[in-house]
Amino acid sequence: MATLLIFLPTLLYEEKCGYLQGVVYDFPEKKVKTVIVHGKLFETAENGNIRYAVWEKLDTVGYYYSNTDSNFYFVPRKTNWISVGVNYGEFFIKEALSNCLSVPLEECRLFVYNKSEFIKSELLVKQFDFVENPSDCFRTLTHSLEVLSKSAKSSSILFNIFKPFIIFLLRLFSLFLCYTTSAKPLLRFSTLGVHFHHLFKNICWVLSTVLVDKKLTLKTGNFIFALLADTIGGMIVLYYLVNAVSIQDVVNFICNTSEGVILSLRQLIEWLMGSPAGLKLNFPLNSVLGKFFIYHIDLWWSFLGLVRPFLEYSFYIFLLIGRLGFSFQIAILADFLAIASFHVYCIYVYAARLYNLQLRGLGSLSRLFIGCKRNPIPGKVDSCPYTTEQLFVGTIAFTVLLFLLPTTFVYYIVFAAMRLAVIGIGGILTRARFLLQSLPLYVLVLWFFNPVLTASSVQIIPKNIAGSLVFYVQPICGTLWSTVISCVPDTVEKPVSVKWGPLVRDVVTGRLIYPIQQKIIINSDYEECFKPINNEKLNILNYEYY
Repeated sequence: MATLLIFLPTLLYEEKCGYLQGVVYDFPEKKVKTVIVHGKLFETAENGNIRYAVWEKLDTVGYYYSNTDSNFYFVPRKTNWISVGVNYGEFFIKEALSNCLSVPLEECRLFVYNKSEFIKSELLVKQFDFVENPSDCFRTLTHSLEVLSKSAKSSSILFNIFKPFIIFLLRLFSLFLCYTTSAKPLLRFSTLGVHFHHLFKNICWVLSTVLVDKKLTLKTGNFIFALLADTIGGMIVLYYLVNAVSIQDVVNFICNTSEGVILSLRQLIEWLMGSPAGLKLNFPLNSVLGKFFIYHIDLWWSFLGLVRPFLEYSFYIFLLIGRLGFSFQIAILADFLAIASFHVYCIYVYAARLYNLQLRGLGSLSRLFIGCKRNPIPGKVDSCPYTTEQLFVGTIAFTVLLFLLPTTFVYYIVFAAMRLAVIGIGGILTRARFLLQSLPLYVLVLWFFNPVLTASSVQIIPKNIAGSLVFYVQPICGTLWSTVISCVPDTVEKPVSVKWGPLVRDVVTGRLIYPIQQKIIINSDYEECFKPINNEKLNILNYEYY
């Protein structure tokens, strides 16, 4: 016989006798049947006809006897039926039927849960996913309560007042998102442009989620409070920055810093053109590479001198954009870093290409000494007889590349280290923007002062009452870190983790190193931010103000 699991809400303690309303889940393959009681059906009279009419409801699963129940009326039974009571504050099972057969009390498990706490906690629904394992009793419970709360969902007066304004904002930001999505192939080269695109996408997701849920969820509330904190923090930083120094002083500081960096880089190349750390480098190649890189540095410095008036005007525009938030200031700083280090990137590309070309040439020529060559069609190495002339020319080319490799390697390793430093600073700025977008202010307040809303697991206290096991279920909060991670907004893109193996391989082999970026999937942006509304089968463009 299947084990019968019964879930009773604690609100029955204050109720009088009556019929129980709930739902029955049967899992024959697991030999488990679950009866979830949502509450008691209200009766308006003691007349038997009224009672029978209530009993005929499809969602009636049993009868409840309270402490004050002195009259025991005839209670009709269904195929699946339970009769429970309370005595001295303890629930007990009087009778249980499964498929019209009586279930022994030792085969019954009674769970007492707080209905309001389970419905309020959003993380419990996520923790116990019904699709993953429906036969799990707590997954079944959370799924049943989720369906019940959705059917009983009603709009508050405050939501009805702000609903037209929310729809207007959603249409406005969806229009902005449409433009930034179409221009994303160009915007992705600018950190500020990508940040604007992500902001519009996140706001559209928040507004669509609020329209569907008709309230602030943990994730939407977390994003709104993080956005407010980001904006206020950016305005405070910019206020003190503007009042402390003038704009001309800031521009002069940036130009002087750039000049200092360029002079230091020029001195470094001049040092490499000599005997760096006592190394004996190839003088002709060293001189050519040094003059070539110094020429590019001087060219870049001349370019910065020409565009300085334009930078002064653009700085005023950046000040206006920086008032939108501290994350925008970080995005602007990342763009300034990319512009200021562009000459370093160019020199790194030249050195990396030359170093990689020499390594590939040495690898190809090394097959001469074992009598092999690479067959490009099947992608394998075949044996090959070489003539004396081929061996002579190949040996000379291999020797030349081998003795020129240390000189190229010195330049490559210096500028590769600079490139890695620039990418590392950019990664720190990217993670700082992610932290500001997902700042857990809202979740921290709820975790400390209203932990019921952030409960993510349950605590079970067993008792043995009248021959059957009774479990008292209490939602509890998880760790602060797990709660914060669970409440990160859906559309806030997490920084990609660094794959150290491929990174070390690229550095050793001389392949170009690019900043770690998110995958750019343009067509899915609308689907992601409007996913809540699409699930509810609502149309934004034809949404009416009702």
